[in-house]
Amino acid sequence: MKKTLSLILTLAMLLCGVVAFSSTNASADYETYEIGEMTLSHINPGLFPTDSSNMLAVFGPGNSLNGRYWTKIYARSDGAGNFVVEEKIGCHRAYNKTVENGCIALMIMYAPLSANSVTNKFAIENWKVWDRIKVGDVLKISGVNFLKKTIDTTGTWTQADFVSNAKVKVTARRDKNALTSPYTDKTIVAMGDSITVGGGWTYDLSDALRTDVINSGFGGDTAHASLAARYDTHVAAYNPDIVIVSFGINDAVSSLIKNDLPAGLAQYEKALRDIYARNTAIGAKTVFQSANNIKIATFDGPAYDAYGGLQGWIDTVIGTMKKVAEEYDCLFIDLYSMWKEKGLAPTNLVDSTHPTEVGYDANLELIIPAFKDNVNLLCDYEGEFDWDATSAPDDTGSSTPDIGIVEGKGDVNNDGVIDNLDAVMILKYDAGLINDISDIADANGDGYIDNLDATLILKYDAGLIG
Repeated sequence: MKKTLSLILTLAMLLCGVVAFSSTNASADYETYEIGEMTLSHINPGLFPTDSSNMLAVFGPGNSLNGRYWTKIYARSDGAGNFVVEEKIGCHRAYNKTVENGCIALMIMYAPLSANSVTNKFAIENWKVWDRIKVGDVLKISGVNFLKKTIDTTGTWTQADFVSNAKVKVTARRDKNALTSPYTDKTIVAMGDSITVGGGWTYDLSDALRTDVINSGFGGDTAHASLAARYDTHVAAYNPDIVIVSFGINDAVSSLIKNDLPAGLAQYEKALRDIYARNTAIGAKTVFQSANNIKIATFDGPAYDAYGGLQGWIDTVIGTMKKVAEEYDCLFIDLYSMWKEKGLAPTNLVDSTHPTEVGYDANLELIIPAFKDNVNLLCDYEGEFDWDATSAPDDTGSSTPDIGIVEGKGDVNNDGVIDNLDAVMILKYDAGLINDISDIADANGDGYIDNLDATLILKYDAGLIG
């Protein structure tokens, strides 16, 4: 009886699979896998509640979403207890929306170098999952009651006794037939400061290059501090093929460097060279990327007089990155010079240093072409890759077309027709319900008689293959 039920279920699933395949476009063929789980800290907090740094908050219907220092996700119910991601917005970008009925939003205030070690750890673990979420992924929320507006937490936020049982399980949903590129199988990590973390630019770069770019930026970081404290855990741990190195503003205006500019410059240059050496040692190629220009008047002062003021000093700092990149034959993406030439600062800054959406989009107009134009250098790709192609080349391995039924195979019951009756016989054999079957049943010619042969015959019977 169990074998009979198994046969019936198997046949039903195969038939349903054939029907689904024949009635939908191939681009709707998805694979799913679990990305990880995040821990929520708050429900419906105010815009800037006390100790908002490092919160991961969930917002129910009727709540307003804004605030440029939050990174945001907006998701809609799928009617089955899950929420499907519709938008993902990087911090520093303007975003104003009221959560609709049947929808939720998540907002994270990512500040992993704040003064609170408890919330720093909380945010870092959440960010590892958050950073990988894409539009279309599925969220499963537990420990939250949206009607009562409660969340399952105990203790006090920012204190060691804080515990949250409110979780967000994230399942990736990826198009199996999505276009690929030479970057698709490469791991790219971006290391830098808050300008690197913000703007959602790595999301856009991921989509443009058809891969995943891991954002390992830390607000307030410098090249020297990042190399010493975070390289192993937030760069090397991902076994990257390409590392984007984007430091410079904090290195230029930090109070420690300000006290001794020549020593600070030497430390910055040494850190860049050491990062390049570490990248090379783990088999990763380095891309140096300068930061945007900033609001000079906010930081300028007598300490920079020897360099003609702060702007001249930053010119020197960015020039050092360019020198190192050229010496090592690395790609150098000069956002800083572009900002100066176009006069983007301070008009397109959220504050004194961080770009608005206009600023980040201007950056992407330089970053994306730079990566596409240097695919040979960064991916060891031979030839010219067609970024405008609307379908994947045959040799990318992105999909495997169905082969036809091997000549002389398939008509298992010998009635002169290859149809679902032959598939049923194969399934019965595969389930152990019949002990003998002709080798004609090996429809795909792989030397085995199993449900793969039955599936091939069902597709043939449905007219999907010749």
